Amino acid sequence: MLAACALAESHRNGATKPTKRQIVDAVKAVSNKLGNTVAVCRKSYIHPAVLDAYIQGSVIRARTDVPIGAIGTTHTLSDEEKAVVGLLRRRMALAS
Repeated sequence: MLAACALAESHRNGATKPTKRQIVDAVKAVSNKLGNTVAVCRKSYIHPAVLDAYIQGSVIRARTDVPIGAIGTTHTLSDEEKAVVGLLRRRMALAS
């Protein structure tokens, strides 16, 4: 979810097309937040469908007023978490 939000933010900041640099930056942001290495975060914490969807031009609609540090502080799913679940469901449906 953190990666999906970071990618949505880079898209919102005027990125005209997805780039590997934006993905690298998003993975780094996730690794900083989780306190783990970039390689471990990409392999173990970021669903490949999130990155694949971004490369194909699909991003979630994330609120702009929620800093990444505040995400995940409640017991219900945030709008961003619901958007990621929807993205993953759509990707899984396409794969089957």
